[in-house]
Amino acid sequence: MSFYSPPRKISDYISYDEEVPAEFLCDVCAKPVIDAQVATPCGHTFCGHCVEMFQQTAGPIPCAMCRQLVVKFCRNIFANKVLATIQGKCLVCNDEFDLGTAKDHVKHCPQMEMTCSLCKETIKRIDQLVHANACPMKEITCACGEIFPQKNQNEHKELSCSFKRIDCPLNCQDSVQRYLLPSHTLKCTAVVNQCPTKGCGARVRRCNLLAHLEESKDRHYNLLLEEKKNILWEVNEVPWSKVTSKRIGQVGVVKWTISSTPTNNQVICSPPFQKLDISWRFVCTKRGDRSEYALEYTQGVSSIHLALSFVVEHQDGSRHVHNIPHVKLKEGEQVFIMKRGTPHSLTAKIELLEPALA
Repeated sequence: MSFYSPPRKISDYISYDEEVPAEFLCDVCAKPVIDAQVATPCGHTFCGHCVEMFQQTAGPIPCAMCRQLVVKFCRNIFANKVLATIQGKCLVCNDEFDLGTAKDHVKHCPQMEMTCSLCKETIKRIDQLVHANACPMKEITCACGEIFPQKNQNEHKELSCSFKRIDCPLNCQDSVQRYLLPSHTLKCTAVVNQCPTKGCGARVRRCNLLAHLEESKDRHYNLLLEEKKNILWEVNEVPWSKVTSKRIGQVGVVKWTISSTPTNNQVICSPPFQKLDISWRFVCTKRGDRSEYALEYTQGVSSIHLALSFVVEHQDGSRHVHNIPHVKLKEGEQVFIMKRGTPHSLTAKIELLEPALA
């Protein structure tokens, strides 16, 4: 942070009562030659402010009076001594001094207005230290290591500070420092997890998991038995030709009315539905003058064996029945038939089977 004064002449800040001799007035601005500088070799004298303006130009500097190139500006000691005999007064703080010390006074006057380089606020020189600590644009470093303007301190603390304690967003009634939030989720009682029992699919809060396991232990036991049976079948690699089926009395019927007529190669799917604790959906696809109908096993843990009956009703009133005595499906697989005509509705009778060796 730094402070600067407007680029004005020193004589703009002072007043003087005595008449200044003409030879001690600046040849350019006609003000007293405060901080007098003489141009060599021509010898013309200018005030320090005008010399600073000359030196800001690029290249050789011509004298403002005779246009001769200036080799060097030197301090005019004689002119400065003459001005030291003339009294002046500061227009800002009303202090009195001789014109020979006018430059030093203006440089250190406590009442002189300065501009902050960060926030551009105008303050008095005497208040620099106070403003340096209170400037809203002063950069500060938070304990979390982030750097930001002082005016954003509250916003940073509330929205992004890693060390700020915040309430758990899952409303577990706990608070934690923001940077520890990821690790907090490892033990947060409000986190929703999937039941660890394969095939259950239930999503429960961590605090309710024990209660869920207790309430669903019979269902979980059956799921584990089913998984064990499927593993044994896969390990033993039983040929499909040696597999028979046994009815177990689990039957479900569902009907889907197709609301719109599919165009060629368009796929229409029914909403997912639950039957026999398993998730299914119908799929209908138009293939030229034929329609393809499918039942998809959309969600489950293990392979299933089932007998399936399709009843297809077409828009022309015709009705066709298709029986599939035994089929094995894995999650995401479909069993389908193809028939000529434009479909109106599809009814499926699903019967779960228990596989056995022939």
